[in-house]
Amino acid sequence: MYDDLRGKGVLITGAASGIGKACARGFAAEGARLMLLDCDDGKGEQLAEELPDALYRHCDVSREEDLETVPEVEQMVIQNSVIGRLGEPEEIAAAVLWLCSRQSSYVNGHSLLVDGGTVSR
Repeated sequence: MYDDLRGKGVLITGAASGIGKACARGFAAEGARLMLLDCDDGKGEQLAEELPDALYRHCDVSREEDLETVPEVEQMVIQNSVIGRLGEPEEIAAAVLWLCSRQSSYVNGHSLLVDGGTVSR
């Protein structure tokens, strides 16, 4: 259905259940390479075994130290970014501030992607 997803690297947080699991199954069906992150190792490892081209890593995204132990996460984000680097917190904050300011008063019903061009790849 979505041929442009074949071979793309996709990082999914909360992958062991619910929406994350459904997304993992959907992306796998389209041929994407998956990095599955979750705190539930049993369910996460089982899902990675069921899906083609999927890796599971324990990661609680609310804990910075967990994110630092998953080097593949940074690598995958950089590889999928058109500009070839991670975004800086200040870059994300600038977009948020603009959306909350008067300068964006005429913007309505729009999703602002601040992703370094990841979606456009």
